[in-house]
Amino acid sequence: MMVEPALRVTDLTKDFGGLRAIDQISFQVEQGELVGLIGPNGCGKTTTFNCVSGMLEMSSGKIELLGEDAGGMRPDQIQGLGLTRTFQHTWLWRDMTVIENLLVPPRRQFSPNVLLALLRPGSRKQEQGRIVDAYATLDLLEIAHMAHSLASELSGGQSKLVDIGRAFMSSPRFLLLDE
Repeated sequence: MMVEPALRVTDLTKDFGGLRAIDQISFQVEQGELVGLIGPNGCGKTTTFNCVSGMLEMSSGKIELLGEDAGGMRPDQIQGLGLTRTFQHTWLWRDMTVIENLLVPPRRQFSPNVLLALLRPGSRKQEQGRIVDAYATLDLLEIAHMAHSLASELSGGQSKLVDIGRAFMSSPRFLLLDE
């Protein structure tokens, strides 16, 4: 039985008016594989990530994520397939602690009515599980000692680790790390 690649990009092209930022690139990433997309500044790496994650609409080509056609999907739909990404620049809540940044609820954690969701049986246990997961993520990244530091106190590298930790909290099946 043949296993579908986690990501297949075929002839991806992205134009911005008269500027072609990506010109028919093709690649695939197998499940469990770690792949780096490298190149000089301005060669289209972030634009490729933006197209794959649905942040930008591609001009042409095909993107398949975990066996599904992801071309034309919104970012939240792509995230629903299991893809999570980070960005070149971290966007942490600076007045919150590191652990609080990790505990910001992911999409679809609660029903549309937050008050009813908080009152439903098991919500306290679910939140306690998220706290355990957040501390385990900080341990994995070797930054547990910063759990109660404000995000505004972190260095650039530490902020990036927290951003990666936040991405891990959504239990992604596929993770794009942009610089």
